Amino acid sequence: QPLTKKLAREIFRTVGFLFQESQDQLFNNFVAEDVAYGLQRLGLPKSEVDDRVSLALHLTEAQHLARRPIHHLSGGEMKRVALAGLIAMRSPLLILDEPQNALDPASSEHLMELVEHLHKDHGYAFLTVTHKMDYVPRLAERVIIMDAGHLLADGPVRQVLTDIALLERARLSAPSITRYFYEARRKKGLPQGELPLTVEEALLLPS
Repeated sequence: QPLTKKLAREIFRTVGFLFQESQDQLFNNFVAEDVAYGLQRLGLPKSEVDDRVSLALHLTEAQHLARRPIHHLSGGEMKRVALAGLIAMRSPLLILDEPQNALDPASSEHLMELVEHLHKDHGYAFLTVTHKMDYVPRLAERVIIMDAGHLLADGPVRQVLTDIALLERARLSAPSITRYFYEARRKKGLPQGELPLTVEEALLLPS
């Protein structure tokens, strides 16, 4: 549905949005207070609020942070707490805006594992905005490429991420392993074939 002012209130009852900058999303003093904020605004009973907060922190592996002051959290912890706030609201669709922004490799990997777990084991749907193409094959079933507000491509992951010319037009790069095999085959005259999207796929190719 087009996002109009009239529909916005209803749409955002089912859509949760994870900000690129977590400090713009977290504004209470303590973690549990922040995760509970939206539920309290709905006027839910305290017992239900407590149960939802506990479950959300458990699902995001942040239960040990419940009493932690927000300003004492690391970047990765802030992301998980902000995500817990969305899960507590039970939004079936979660939009993640550059979720790995400003995260170190370990925190970034941890967050991606959480997203995979929430999707596969708990049924959450994700729309992720990202320029980190190496993670896309792990997380996505469908890829949409936008450029200056215009749709350039919409299709299955393999179809889109192996179209090197298309990605270059969009000023994007293919996943690192995909780019390596594309360039190796082009420059060394190696036999053409399906390009791998992950290191695991590359290891299965004939030597």
